[in-house]
Parts: sequence; C-alpha cells; structure tokens
Amino acid sequence: MKFVRLHELSEDHVLRNTPVGGFASRTYEYHGKGIYDWSVWKRVGYDWPIASKTYNELGEVWKTKPVSEWRPTKELEKEYN
Repeated sequence: MKFVRLHELSEDHVLRNTPVGGFASRTYEYHGKGIYDWSVWKRVGYDWPIASKTYNELGEVWKTKPVSEWRPTKELEKEYN
C-alpha cells in the first residue's frame, strides 16, 4: 500500500494544514556500526505537545533533523486521497 507522505504534498494541501494528532511518523536513524535504517511508524499521541500543530507548523527538528516522514490517519488518507 502506498501511503500519503505529507512532505510530498503542496504546502496548501488540507492534510498539511490538519493537526498531526493521530498521524504517524518515522525517522531515518543511525543504529550503530555504520547502519542507518527507517524506524517503525509511531503514532502521535493526542496528549503530545505537537498534537495540535499542523505539519506546516512543525519545526525542522520534526521534519528534517533527522530525516522524517509523516503520514495522516488512514481515515484522512481515504477522505483526501
């Protein structure tokens, strides 16, 4: 299944301007001994401080340092994809 990835959408897309609570993210991480790989997808809890922020409002530390991918909830993917 191909997921919607927020960084691939235009800045004015509704999903980039929807609070990220419930969205999933993963980072490209260093695992030691020269090995980098994607982490597992982690769901953003609604009680997290960033839950009320949109993808466009997130700081660079949440998007590029380390490299991160974000995707919306499956319900929103179906609605807007």
